[in-house]
Amino acid sequence: MPHVLTALALLGVLAAPAPDAGPLTGGTEVRVDLPAIAFDSLATGTLSTGALDSEGRLWTWGRQVSGELLRVDAESPAAPAPADQDLADGIVQVAFGDDYALAVTAEGEVLSWGRNEHGRLAADPVTVPTSTTPLTVDLPGPATSVVAGTTTGYALLSDGTAWAWGRGSHGELGDGSMTDANPEPVKVALPGPATALVAGEGFAAALGADGSVHTWGRTDSGALGVSIEEPTVPVPHQVDLHGAPAEQIAAGARHVTVLTDTGLLAWGGNDYGQLGTGDTEPVITPVAMELPDATPAMLRAGGDNTAVLDTEGRLWTWGTNIVGTIGDGNTGVLQRTPTLASGTDGLALTDVSVHALTMYALDQEGGLWGWGLNDARQLGIDHPMTVPDPMPVDLGLTVTDVTFDGGSAVTLDQTGTSALATAPAHDAGSVDVVVSALDRNGDPVRPRVIADGFTYRADSVVPSAVPDTAAAQAAAAPAPTPSDTTPDVLVPSATTPEATPATTTDTPPIPPATPAPPGLVTTGVPVALALVSALGTLAAGALLFRGLSAVVTPGTTVGRDRPRQT
Repeated sequence: MPHVLTALALLGVLAAPAPDAGPLTGGTEVRVDLPAIAFDSLATGTLSTGALDSEGRLWTWGRQVSGELLRVDAESPAAPAPADQDLADGIVQVAFGDDYALAVTAEGEVLSWGRNEHGRLAADPVTVPTSTTPLTVDLPGPATSVVAGTTTGYALLSDGTAWAWGRGSHGELGDGSMTDANPEPVKVALPGPATALVAGEGFAAALGADGSVHTWGRTDSGALGVSIEEPTVPVPHQVDLHGAPAEQIAAGARHVTVLTDTGLLAWGGNDYGQLGTGDTEPVITPVAMELPDATPAMLRAGGDNTAVLDTEGRLWTWGTNIVGTIGDGNTGVLQRTPTLASGTDGLALTDVSVHALTMYALDQEGGLWGWGLNDARQLGIDHPMTVPDPMPVDLGLTVTDVTFDGGSAVTLDQTGTSALATAPAHDAGSVDVVVSALDRNGDPVRPRVIADGFTYRADSVVPSAVPDTAAAQAAAAPAPTPSDTTPDVLVPSATTPEATPATTTDTPPIPPATPAPPGLVTTGVPVALALVSALGTLAAGALLFRGLSAVVTPGTTVGRDRPRQT
């Protein structure tokens, strides 16, 4: 049932005001959705999350220990809200690690903030143990992306060189050194230009412009893809991809997966089936694995999970499912081979981000969905600790006004992500409906403008909760038996599961069906909207957010191209 509701919502059933017409005298109670926030990209850290919306604002939520959310007054765990704009202005890409964050500005400057243990902020950890305001990382040129490893930061510059700072005791810096704290960025000793960087626990990997893959750091999990007895490899070592150039790369905590022109290759730790090979045996050197009847288009990984969007927009996941990270509504079963994340059916996903026990997805309208572990509210959802089925992230908007051609609603009541507004009096004709709202910080968001969203008609009456035509049909139908009272498919209303129906409790009862008086035209509302109003309390749904994304975050993949199309 949730997937039926989601699919209908994506088709726009909830988009139009309901009802969309009423008399000149006003008084019509109209259900409207609140403004949508469209997101372009997102980033997940250990217990903190951030996303950039289409207007360039950084939203953050989850745990804040050392100021990593860039919200000075935020409680922890924090619900989603825009970061303090004087601190986050100009950020175009963000990455979260363990209690710290990195960002790239439009000018290619790299910023860091949060906890500075091991020098992960590229500042002296003795004099700057933490920073709640962004610091500038001193680099020799403009950056195109950053990756926040657990305790090591990385930047990819426009010339293809990679730079690292922070913890390096396992060779994570890739320059041959093995020292614990390194606040000064050093150049990773790659043999040629790179197009993408990823990082796991104590290791990192680079995708070369020539399709090669180089890894460095800890070897104990097999994540370096090389058979070697030393516990660390402090300089990049090329991985044998069996002659197939890589196009995308993703790293989890202890495993790596790459997409080549011939398919998927994986290696490293496999305790939870994260390699997708059908067992839990670790793999030291790359092995091929396949999606059943699907062509990979986008590759992501994080923690002990891997995810792939195929060319048909379907999401495949595998690995641990202790808290529902697979996204099929279940928990507690390891997924050793790729399986469809059935909870995302109908969402038309464009991107996915994976971190420890948590997954996010962006739909084609910029809507943000999350599932998995939620113990620090890192999913942005006021929900129990475990969320096994994808749910929209609650942005906490508060409606402030609904206007009809500039005239404010006579009464206004919010229920979840929609509002019930009473239309004022107006001359005949169609008018624009504008819905205004504030975010959790009390700042206005872009209003939702519904062109010609409501029509005033001289021959209309104030609609009752169910249009006269539907009431007449209901009166003529035989009384339902108990088994008939629950419909097979619900048409969603614009309310959330806790919302009240589209009409308030003081709405007059539906009168018995009677013939319309001579000369009176009964406008009515389409049957679908009648069902929306009548079944409002049963419908589950929430505002769908809109947009398109690209992610460059730790535990996710960055490729040279967008998803391949067949």
